[in-house]
Amino acid sequence: LTSTAPVAGAPAADFALAPTGSVSGASIANVAGTGSTRTVTVLTGNGSGALGLDLADDDSIVDAASNPLGGPGADT
Repeated sequence: LTSTAPVAGAPAADFALAPTGSVSGASIANVAGTGSTRTVTVLTGNGSGALGLDLADDDSIVDAASNPLGGPGADT
């Protein structure tokens, strides 16, 4: 994932998988990176289908001026 500006935060808890089809057992293994880039490592589980990745806007991701993603207030 790449943002238009460097950010701080983006813990694994801010991400959720959105499976379709018969995918089961998928999970987020790790979130790594700094600045404007994060790499989300996903264990794909079993079955067939697709995995989407959702991002929660819970104010834990902030820019250099401490402005939260999407503005103040949780908006998942």
